Amino acid sequence: MKTNIKTKKVLLQFSGGKDSTACFLFLKQNNIKFEAIHFTHSYAYDIPLQKTKKICSKYDVKLTIINIENEIENLFLNNFNKRPCRYCKSIMDSKTVEY
Repeated sequence: MKTNIKTKKVLLQFSGGKDSTACFLFLKQNNIKFEAIHFTHSYAYDIPLQKTKKICSKYDVKLTIINIENEIENLFLNNFNKRPCRYCKSIMDSKTVEY
């Protein structure tokens, strides 16, 4: 059974980088209903957050900002032995499903 994406609403994980911005523009140009979700924490640069806010405002797209500070701090406190950024994607995916 085929699903017509134009009858659904999409939730875009919007980092403000090239890939997610291209997806954003694709959805907008193809009249697909969507909203954006952006993740932040105090260890991140502020530029991606400002870019996502600016783009969403310009195109009138709802933006939800979720702070994952506690989850990131738990990584630091639990003596992991890999780069913390490797864990961020699973945190963001989990938070997206919760949302």
